[in-house]
Amino acid sequence: MGSETDEMFADFFSSYSDELKSKMTRLDKIVGEKHWPSVGDFKESILRQMIAQRIPRRFEASSGFILSTKGGDKVLSRQLDLLIWDSHSNPPIFRDGEFVIIPPEACRGVVEVKSTLNNKTLEEALVNIDSVVNFIDHANADTCIYKAIFAFTSDESVSFPDSIFDKLSYYYESANLAMNKRVEWMRHLIKNPSLPWVNYIGALDTGCISLVPCKIGDDHHASYHSHPILDVTNNDTYGVLERQLLSNLITGNDSFLMGMFNPGLHDLYSRFDLKYFKNRWITIPHKDADSITNIGNIGEPFVTDSKRHLYTVPQ
Repeated sequence: MGSETDEMFADFFSSYSDELKSKMTRLDKIVGEKHWPSVGDFKESILRQMIAQRIPRRFEASSGFILSTKGGDKVLSRQLDLLIWDSHSNPPIFRDGEFVIIPPEACRGVVEVKSTLNNKTLEEALVNIDSVVNFIDHANADTCIYKAIFAFTSDESVSFPDSIFDKLSYYYESANLAMNKRVEWMRHLIKNPSLPWVNYIGALDTGCISLVPCKIGDDHHASYHSHPILDVTNNDTYGVLERQLLSNLITGNDSFLMGMFNPGLHDLYSRFDLKYFKNRWITIPHKDADSITNIGNIGEPFVTDSKRHLYTVPQ
């Protein structure tokens, strides 16, 4: 019975990805590649509408900017494709339809939407995501902002998940926001250690990777594991995004609180994720790789990739 139930929910969660792919394919066949910029706006709207139907009513899904003037200094984010924000407790600074400018404490999630995921679009999205990280010193320390990059398809040059892992490692080593600054923030952001990093990167045709902050000894790390599409009939790429976002909105991504206040959802989400996905880890930043033999209770040895300066745990 348990297996039949799991399969039923697998089909259910997968149907969301199928719905997004169906709408995308239908439109692309009619309009063609010449009008992809306009199609990109529509795909952004498709995702926004789907998320808006699933989040609690106190939150809204809009597009726009985050603005802060704390200490007299104006800090403005880049324009963000999708802002999930608490409109129940925070009025917008500016609003016109689905376009908003909000204070950092109102923001609970950011999603950058791409028609196609490749090295160029991934870097553009990471830069936009980092413009949200700049508000760490301006927002409430307890603010949990979920950050994701979602694509409807991936370029043939993208080998999942290796290309994404390599790009992430390279980006965080060379970004304007220094690695040691991110790690320092991780140490102090006890309730939200993931804030300096992107939480999720996914493409409907390949799968996704997600962030798991961890601590190895006294060192804080941003670890990522992959969720490849193991079965075309059970594509949960969008489902992972939605469940992680909802967990962040409901409990600030605290699995203990999720289990306490939403035991039904917590049980369903955790059982499903463990059943249908395999893990592969990278951990940044690198430090004393030879002295580290395992991570948490995984029990797998690290293999050092000296070129990218990251740790990998083979499947």
